[in-house]
Amino acid sequence: MASQHRLKVGIDFGTTYSGVSWAHTGNPKEVFLIREWPGVNRTSDKVPSEISYTSTGEVHKWGFEIKPSVARLKWFKLLLDPTKYASNTSSTIARTKALIPSSKRPVNVVADYLSCLKKHTTKALERAYGKAFVDVTPVDYCLTVPAIWNDAAKALTLQAAESAGFGMRHTIRLISEPEAAAAWSLMKDIQPNNLKVNDTFVVVDCGGGTVDLISYKVVAVDPSLDVEECAVGAGALCGSTKLNERFEDLVKSRIGQK
Repeated sequence: MASQHRLKVGIDFGTTYSGVSWAHTGNPKEVFLIREWPGVNRTSDKVPSEISYTSTGEVHKWGFEIKPSVARLKWFKLLLDPTKYASNTSSTIARTKALIPSSKRPVNVVADYLSCLKKHTTKALERAYGKAFVDVTPVDYCLTVPAIWNDAAKALTLQAAESAGFGMRHTIRLISEPEAAAAWSLMKDIQPNNLKVNDTFVVVDCGGGTVDLISYKVVAVDPSLDVEECAVGAGALCGSTKLNERFEDLVKSRIGQK
């Protein structure tokens, strides 16, 4: 069983957008990206991290399916770490909190969204390989998390992912967002550039909700490239959505609410 081929699926669960990619262990260098999503007639590398509910608390629409005029929850990922975001005065976070059904907590909202993402991912895999193949092939899932998240926030992420159908929490892998970016850069961009032992590099992930960074030092290049962290990854709540929100506040202060 150890030699059985598997599907490896990466879930980039972001504050504002999420993406999914996968590879088969039989050809791990060939990575596929989901670019077709429900509710949109064009291709997109990512889907909005947004969800809407009915008046009874049932999932209504998600991602691109939600019409512009419909109230939707967004930024709910940030609520998984209440030590950093529970008292946040952001108007978007305040609206999100107000729209959460009374029967649900933030972890349930994340689970509902990830469930939609999981179902769509399964359909994409079945289109690529056939349902019979997917039914008998083990699938391993890896989710990204901000570098600044504590163990409690990571535990809630695993809880949501398990509820969404990604498997048992002990089988789901979490990886920090800048670490994932560094791994991809090493594989696709940096590795061919004649790295030497003791070379260092910094990877910065400027996302919608958070900005995360991590630094690495090359410790070996032969027989394979090996790196280690120079310092623990760090980050802050200063992503592009904060810039958008502050710009909106500035415009309102200049020309009025209307």
